[in-house]
Amino acid sequence: PILLGFLGSAFGSVVIDENGKSEHSALSLHSSGKALLGLSKLLIGTNDYDELMELANQGDHRNLDLTSQDLFKDSTTETYVKTDDNFSIFPFGKCASMESTSDLSKADIAAALVNMILSMNLSIITKDCAAHGITQVYIAGNVVQNKIFGRLLAIPVERKMIPPILNIRIFNHGLLAAVGTLFESADTN
Repeated sequence: PILLGFLGSAFGSVVIDENGKSEHSALSLHSSGKALLGLSKLLIGTNDYDELMELANQGDHRNLDLTSQDLFKDSTTETYVKTDDNFSIFPFGKCASMESTSDLSKADIAAALVNMILSMNLSIITKDCAAHGITQVYIAGNVVQNKIFGRLLAIPVERKMIPPILNIRIFNHGLLAAVGTLFESADTN
């Protein structure tokens, strides 16, 4: 079986078995592209996807997120040692103790926001894979077009924080309609 994750206006995943039969595994409108753009409008004043992604690529989520480095820098526990220093434990966690947030850069806010949404969805995907014994993952949709997605995905993959998924492929274009045909069984009876 494979898992097809899609992240555009909505987020979801579909499990496709060896016979081409599919079943929806997860659907989340709360961690979707529309939610991302709505939060972006509230927090940084834009709902333009390209502008948001440009800002996110310029920003640094670590200025707002509590990361592994912040929480476990002195730990000798193996679980924490293998966690990447840049891995967000609490998105926007540093903001909770700030006196004022008025001087935060739009770029850092955008980076933290995109990181949070993508991390939430990656968590759902990895749980789906573990539940179904899946080792082949395909991720597609408009949100994954941007290079920030690849950067964020690299952290847990390199540090083996994701269950042993053998193969993650990203479709770096927004055209998702034909992806299902790649996995459709030749026998259409």
